Amino acid sequence: MVTLRRRVAVLLVGAAGCSSPPQTETPAEVASTPTNLKTGRYVINPQFDAADHFSDGLAAVRIGDKAGFIDKTGEFVINPQFGFADSFSEGLAKVRIGDDTTGKDGFIDKTGLLVIHPQFDNAWEFSDGLALVQDGMTRKFGFIAR
Repeated sequence: MVTLRRRVAVLLVGAAGCSSPPQTETPAEVASTPTNLKTGRYVINPQFDAADHFSDGLAAVRIGDKAGFIDKTGEFVINPQFGFADSFSEGLAKVRIGDDTTGKDGFIDKTGLLVIHPQFDNAWEFSDGLALVQDGMTRKFGFIAR
């Protein structure tokens, strides 16, 4: 038991000696390069019931039971009107018209215009010009093009 403790102690001391101390900037260095200064202040105040990351300059957000899209100033570009909204990918975003059980998925452009009619029971984002979709009746998957 004593041998095991000595080995663990040697390993811990050895490992501690191997790592270099973290690099830190002096206050003068931080002040001279304000772009490196991270404030942690909100740029958009907490106000949404749910939100997704920004993609193509917009973020999907939910207020109550409706989803829409905001820009990086927090202003709505597409008002909350969808049962669900996903992030933009390749200029289109999946939206659900209706609720989770009876609604259908379609795609909108960055102006909010429906460009692919809501007809799919499940749909995923576009990648390499194609989106995976699922037919609820057959439970089969396929792909659609932009």
